[in-house]
Amino acid sequence: MPHPLEQEARHDDEQPQPQPQPTPESAAPPSSTTSTGTATATATANPPLRDLPTSHEDFQEELATLLLTNALPQSSITALQNLLRENATLKEKNAKLKSLLGRSAKAQRDAKNELESMKKSYEASRAEVERLEKRVEVLANRPTHMDLLADFETNFDRALLSIGGGSGKGGKLQQAGG
Repeated sequence: MPHPLEQEARHDDEQPQPQPQPTPESAAPPSSTTSTGTATATATANPPLRDLPTSHEDFQEELATLLLTNALPQSSITALQNLLRENATLKEKNAKLKSLLGRSAKAQRDAKNELESMKKSYEASRAEVERLEKRVEVLANRPTHMDLLADFETNFDRALLSIGGGSGKGGKLQQAGG
């Protein structure tokens, strides 16, 4: 179907088409007043209401039909086409914003879940650090092998001295141990 603006260009080149004839039900007698004639013209200019179009293309076809039947002037058709374009643009922007909002909400939920898991992981690692620090402190305060050996020698020497007076056997053991 040709675009309504193309139809306008062809329509301007043609001679004016006669107005549609009123139907017998709406025809007024010749002696009717001007207000009746206006009512008749208004009744024939507005087509009966049909199902409303749902897509942009359907609206364009409907506007082209209205233009061809001279139901609406070209200025009104142009204004309606501008409104349709603006409406389509706003619908696209609305869809983009909804998509962006959905992605943003999902990202926010994901970040919140990640933060919670990181907090739990941090608390667990803090508890492990504290446990290991206590273990290191216990091990640091524990005597070394050399300390234990020195204590053993000292205690052994004391035991030998207390048992035998220490000079005969103690000297040999001392030499053998050291």
